[in-house]
Amino acid sequence: GRKFDYLLIRPMIEGDRLYFMSQRGYVYGLNKETGKQIFRYETGMNARVGLNYSDGYLYMNDSKGRVYGYEILK
Repeated sequence: GRKFDYLLIRPMIEGDRLYFMSQRGYVYGLNKETGKQIFRYETGMNARVGLNYSDGYLYMNDSKGRVYGYEILK
């Protein structure tokens, strides 16, 4: 069966999108008005904190303290 994958910390809004990360390391982007999924990206990391956004990048870190930045394409 499928393993449980829950929302990590809090979602964040930037422009017309809502972003959040799951405990299993997936990053989601949704249209904040419609809820339609724009993307889902598997980071491959064991995430432990929520997302931060700056200058077109989403930043997150893993359970070992490494920081990652992913460019968000419009």
